[in-house]
Amino acid sequence: MQQALRRILQSRFGALPPDVEARLANLTLDEVECTLEGKRE
Repeated sequence: MQQALRRILQSRFGALPPDVEARLANLTLDEVECTLEGKRE
Protein backbone atom coordinates (compact mmCIF):
# COMPACT_ATOMS: atom_id res chain seq x y z
CA MET A 1 0.00 0.00 0.00
CA GLN A 2 2.64 2.51 1.01
CA GLN A 3 4.77 1.67 -2.01
CA ALA A 4 1.81 2.30 -4.31
CA LEU A 5 0.95 5.55 -2.54
CA ARG A 6 4.57 6.69 -2.76
CA ARG A 7 4.60 5.99 -6.53
CA ILE A 8 1.35 7.91 -7.02
CA LEU A 9 2.61 10.92 -5.08
CA GLN A 10 5.97 10.89 -6.84
CA SER A 11 4.34 10.75 -10.25
CA ARG A 12 2.09 13.66 -9.31
CA PHE A 13 4.51 15.85 -7.35
CA GLY A 14 7.98 14.64 -8.26
CA ALA A 15 10.54 13.87 -5.56
CA LEU A 16 9.08 13.79 -2.07
CA PRO A 17 10.76 15.69 0.77
CA PRO A 18 12.24 13.50 3.55
CA ASP A 19 9.59 14.63 6.06
CA VAL A 20 6.85 13.56 3.67
CA GLU A 21 8.54 10.19 3.18
CA ALA A 22 8.72 9.77 6.94
CA ARG A 23 5.06 10.66 7.40
CA LEU A 24 4.05 8.28 4.61
CA ALA A 25 5.75 5.42 6.41
CA ASN A 26 3.62 6.08 9.52
CA LEU A 27 0.26 6.61 7.85
CA THR A 28 -2.51 4.06 7.94
CA LEU A 29 -4.87 3.52 5.03
CA ASP A 30 -7.69 5.20 6.97
CA GLU A 31 -5.60 8.31 7.62
CA VAL A 32 -4.66 8.53 3.95
CA GLU A 33 -8.28 8.16 2.84
CA CYS A 34 -9.47 10.80 5.32
CA THR A 35 -6.76 13.20 4.22
CA LEU A 36 -7.46 12.70 0.53
CA GLU A 37 -11.20 13.13 1.04
CA GLY A 38 -10.70 16.26 3.13
CA LYS A 39 -12.70 14.85 6.02
CA ARG A 40 -9.95 15.22 8.58
CA GLU A 41 -11.23 16.70 11.82
